[in-house]
Amino acid sequence: MLALLWSRRDPVADAPTNGHRASRTPAGWLLPVVVGLVAATPGLVSIARMFAAGADVDRRAAGEIYVLLRVPHHTYPPHWDTPGSILRGGLSLGVLLAGLRFGRTATTRFVARYALASSVFAAVGLLVLASGRVDLLKVYWFRFPDAMWPLGATLVAGALVTERVPGPRGRARVVAVAASCLVWATLGPAFARDARALATSTRAEPVYLRTMPSGVPQTDREILAWAARLANLAGVADLRTDGGAALRRLEADAYRLPAATVARAARDFGARYYVAAADHALPYPVAFEGGGFRVYALGGATGG
Repeated sequence: MLALLWSRRDPVADAPTNGHRASRTPAGWLLPVVVGLVAATPGLVSIARMFAAGADVDRRAAGEIYVLLRVPHHTYPPHWDTPGSILRGGLSLGVLLAGLRFGRTATTRFVARYALASSVFAAVGLLVLASGRVDLLKVYWFRFPDAMWPLGATLVAGALVTERVPGPRGRARVVAVAASCLVWATLGPAFARDARALATSTRAEPVYLRTMPSGVPQTDREILAWAARLANLAGVADLRTDGGAALRRLEADAYRLPAATVARAARDFGARYYVAAADHALPYPVAFEGGGFRVYALGGATGG
């Protein structure tokens, strides 16, 4: 809503259409506000439910666990791939500013202004981060600009090429060069990092680039319960200890957990199967083996 209102300083609707221009009266501003609020209702309701569902638990602890351990790649800037993020952000910013300065149509300038205006949410997120209230970052302050900057830059770049570069061949050359630079900036660092990881790996089983498990509950109460289960398996009282080091160790050793840890998972949480490395021996029946992995049926030894 804030981005839409700010960007309407130079809206697409101001361009002549059939000899008419859009109204600048308060009534003309009211319609997009109402439509925006109606469209935002599901998201606002979800946020309200997320907070309400944890009214009787430690919300701050739940928020910190969610931000720092569950989805830091979305919510916590210090966790991000800083060089790559700066490079991609700089490219997007340059294209958007070029759209404001050199765009010949109201449409091009509108898209650039809209994308840049989304930065207001990121600015709020940075203020929250600076305040030390990491738990308040769980409402994803950076997700809207994270989408709007590259999307807006792509649209503006296409518009500038169309408006400024004469002839189809010239446009094709510009697009080819720009696309090559974009692919390099976006995928190059990630490919280089993954290639180094694969080249230096000494593991016998396949290497998987995996993130945290999906489907983790979202409410404060459920997040605390999720963290308590993992803390139990990791052998720590608080999963946030040492910046989540216990969780990282647990993930790194996911296919080679000690027998005692697997037994706790079966006993305390009802785990029925455990996927281990093929050479990791445990006192449980083997339900399946292949591809460098071995699936143990935990119920066969625990009676569960």
